Amino acid sequence: MKTPQLTFSLLLIILFPALTLAPATRLYKASQRPHTVVAPVTFNVPGLNQVGSFAAANQGPYRVTSFRHPNCRGTIALLPLYRNAEGSAVLTRLFDNPELRYGIIFSDEIYAEFPQLLYTLTIFQERAFQGLPFGGEKKQPYAFAEQGDCALAEHAALRLREI
Repeated sequence: MKTPQLTFSLLLIILFPALTLAPATRLYKASQRPHTVVAPVTFNVPGLNQVGSFAAANQGPYRVTSFRHPNCRGTIALLPLYRNAEGSAVLTRLFDNPELRYGIIFSDEIYAEFPQLLYTLTIFQERAFQGLPFGGEKKQPYAFAEQGDCALAEHAALRLREI
């Protein structure tokens, strides 16, 4: 028969890692800055002319910047995204036009939906190898709404890494 003291000792041995690691993890996370790649309030995309910029919401970091190509009749609105797909629907609600093409630009690629798994893996890699030569650069996702046949999203996907 087990004694209460033996049961308490076994319980303490089993719970000890959780009791020590949980507070240590919280302290570590609190000491780290949250992952946000903050795009400038206004930014330029090489090869495109900026048309304007406006706040997309009453609160939050959402600021839409629109561009046009100097030699083509088309425009694109870009919205930097932070943390997740939270802001990716802002452009759809703002413009609500079936003639527009909507999507996400991330890591020089275009996606129809926010690539959450790829974004999470990229953030993990950036944090795990932070400060090392092969750690990589921080990558900013952008939501876009494009009008016209100029392939401005493809142009922007290649040029956004330069800013």
